[in-house]
Amino acid sequence: MLFDIGGVFVEAELDRYVQLGCAAFQTNPNSLRREIAYKLPDFEMGKLDSEGFWREIGESLWQSGEGCRSIVNNCADFWKNIFRATLTIDERLLQVTDELRSNGCAVGALSNTIAEHADILEEVGFYKHFDPCILSCRVGMRKPQAEIFKLAAQVAGVPLKQCLFVDDQSGNIKAAKSAGMDGLVFTSAEQLYKDLVRKKLLHVN
Repeated sequence: MLFDIGGVFVEAELDRYVQLGCAAFQTNPNSLRREIAYKLPDFEMGKLDSEGFWREIGESLWQSGEGCRSIVNNCADFWKNIFRATLTIDERLLQVTDELRSNGCAVGALSNTIAEHADILEEVGFYKHFDPCILSCRVGMRKPQAEIFKLAAQVAGVPLKQCLFVDDQSGNIKAAKSAGMDGLVFTSAEQLYKDLVRKKLLHVN
């Protein structure tokens, strides 16, 4: 099995990024969200670091006649500080991964993430529950690209058709299925447990 991380196991108050970014660049939330969405794929694939990410956003806003050129150093730690301060991990789901492993099921992670967030989760020992851990910022590709699903199966040593992927984004599940995996859209821990029992990967207690 392969699990997405954000929106499944991990939650953080990411809207704070927008609040701080709007203050730093003197722009409005819609403009900032537009720029973040445009630059985020390269950030998640490790093509930009935090300073480069915010620098490009500031330049783009400035060139379009919005905001100001903020001092990048004021922005570079947004991701790390907010994530660390607001991070919550669903321990119930980690218990599910332990139960899956005890039933002989290999459990890995497949996540779009940035280096700062990955480093923090590594610091708190989160990734010890997963093997392999395929993180977009470290492999240079991201969901929904077919290549990252193929890579995850290859590293896990399991044929694509034998992989079950869980993600809270239906588009990523569609992409996983197109690549050859099975998939479940995550909506809640309770529903996931029922789905895994139905697939006979977990036993009813």
